[in-house]
Amino acid sequence: MKIKLIVLVIIILTGITSSSFAQKDRKLSNGFSINLVTGFPSSVYGLPNDTQIDAAEELGGIWGLKFGNRWYFSPQDKYGIGLMVNWLDFTIATQSDQIAGNTITNAVADVSFLQFGPVGTYAATENIALDGYFNFRPTVFENLSIPSGDDAYGWAGFGFSYALGGAFRYKILNVGIEYVFGGVKTSYITTGSSSSNDPTNTYKLMTNSFRVLLGLKF
Repeated sequence: MKIKLIVLVIIILTGITSSSFAQKDRKLSNGFSINLVTGFPSSVYGLPNDTQIDAAEELGGIWGLKFGNRWYFSPQDKYGIGLMVNWLDFTIATQSDQIAGNTITNAVADVSFLQFGPVGTYAATENIALDGYFNFRPTVFENLSIPSGDDAYGWAGFGFSYALGGAFRYKILNVGIEYVFGGVKTSYITTGSSSSNDPTNTYKLMTNSFRVLLGLKF
């Protein structure tokens, strides 16, 4: 039964993708997009801006997904200006250390929703388009330390970060790069049996990171 379900899903996805490729002109059309996000955090990603850390303590790569739509306002033959709205953009980066025989995993989560901002597109050829955009990012940002067998602790908060990016599109395929920047004010938190929040102990944690997007624009 599971194999039949998997085969059915593959057939449906293949049909959708084939149909999307068959559509001739999506360069300046409104549409939905989905992207796999990967990238490289800065040395102060998830930390106050003036923090100094060793290279061994820096976080690994960023991984996540991003979903959104765009609407163009009266696009011309070769160019268009519109509104980009990313409904959900979530990423995580992790790093583990051995301290006194205990494994501590540091994790930074960036969950952004209802991102919005202008997008400009140039239709270079019949199948190729170039995008440029700027997004305001309402962001829930967390930096947690998770000891093995113990409660997690760290900082979490809500604020605004920003993204400046560009993309190359060939038919349905999208390859983009973007730089996320800004700081989010956070408060000290713990989880589990000792769950608490201390608003008097705050830090402004930096979201600065370079990201690569690979996906589809329908």
